[in-house]
Amino acid sequence: MIKTLKKIGAVAAATLAPMSASALTATGAANGDTVNFSDMTQNVGLFFTSAPESGSFTLTLVNDIASSLRLGFSTLFNSGETISVTVDGTAMPSGDFGTAVGFGDSVQLVVNYVASTSGSFGFSLAAVPVPAAAALMLTAIGGLALVRRRKEA
Repeated sequence: MIKTLKKIGAVAAATLAPMSASALTATGAANGDTVNFSDMTQNVGLFFTSAPESGSFTLTLVNDIASSLRLGFSTLFNSGETISVTVDGTAMPSGDFGTAVGFGDSVQLVVNYVASTSGSFGFSLAAVPVPAAAALMLTAIGGLALVRRRKEA
């Protein structure tokens, strides 16, 4: 009888252990997901339910829309967690940033976190078209040339 109770206790502990081990809950996307740009106006929230805790949250993002798009990353909220973001292994600046992704290409976005207390971090991902960038650059160069020409006259 005691052996049976011990076996039941061991099975119950083994069954419940994986449920209590993960202290990171994500909304909007799951860790390891592949997300297409065509599906991408979305917010992702990471919620830390125990502390201290550290780890990473990874998404693979695929440009399936057009040749000239940027991945836009915006921080929505941070309850004081230490966060660093890399895209394909390159560290990104803290806060909001954008990075170019060619058509058919994919990038790996990794959010590394250190949660000293229970809290949360949220970010938004968006596919941002860049066709006006060339026209904007030419306008700026033309404006500088016009200013220089007026100074010489």
